Amino acid sequence: PGRLRRRRRPAGGRGGGGDVAATAAPGVGRGEPAGADAEAGCLPKGRRIRRLAARVTILRALEGSMPARSIANEFEASTFLPCAELGARLEAAAPGLLSRWRDLDAAALLDESLSARPKDFRACLEVAQSFGARRAGAEVGRLAREGLTRDYPFLIGAGLDHFVCEGCKRWVSRKHGRAHNASCIGDVVGQVRTFQQAVADDLGVVLSYKHLVKEHLVELRVEAQIEAAVRRAHWSCFWPTSELRCAWRLARGVEQDGNAFPA
Repeated sequence: PGRLRRRRRPAGGRGGGGDVAATAAPGVGRGEPAGADAEAGCLPKGRRIRRLAARVTILRALEGSMPARSIANEFEASTFLPCAELGARLEAAAPGLLSRWRDLDAAALLDESLSARPKDFRACLEVAQSFGARRAGAEVGRLAREGLTRDYPFLIGAGLDHFVCEGCKRWVSRKHGRAHNASCIGDVVGQVRTFQQAVADDLGVVLSYKHLVKEHLVELRVEAQIEAAVRRAHWSCFWPTSELRCAWRLARGVEQDGNAFPA
């Protein structure tokens, strides 16, 4: 009386069998596994699920992918590679990888019958003008203010509420802008710095990484929709082409002069 007893079910009884092994090693029945087999078959189900979830999480951390426009800390947290040194490390690991042009057989990608069809001149002109197009603005969000992205200050459209005053080279919030401008340069209009960002359709670049733990290396892979970009560029030409040559390369990004953020 006053004590509770725990009843063990047979291994083949109700409940699916497997919570308690029929031939358990000493100590296994008390929750102390003895070896890999005991750990796999004799731990309580909840503990096995937690360990399995932990292993899946670790495996996911060792391998993954992200879009090329990911912010710097996301890339560094996943690959353990500093963004500022990425170009130099790629050149050291694979000399000649960057800045070398590689020919692409564009004739095999294009359907000449589509080029021979009538086109809308205005539509072709708009597509041609979209290549290399850039967006300009003064107000940016938290990602740019914290230095997490420089090439894409308008990456997230919401929360663009800070600008840089050219008078004092400081960040100023929108709600304090008029008061700051009046006290800093004597004009409520102020002098703000302009930032730029590419708005043209990108190549759909995806960065994939894989940690090779035993070799102490990180494997990077880049995938892009180059074929789709070639077809789009070819279609934007209103007149029939007499010759077509295509090439692609990996190169270091050139930071725009206007995208200089205060420390």
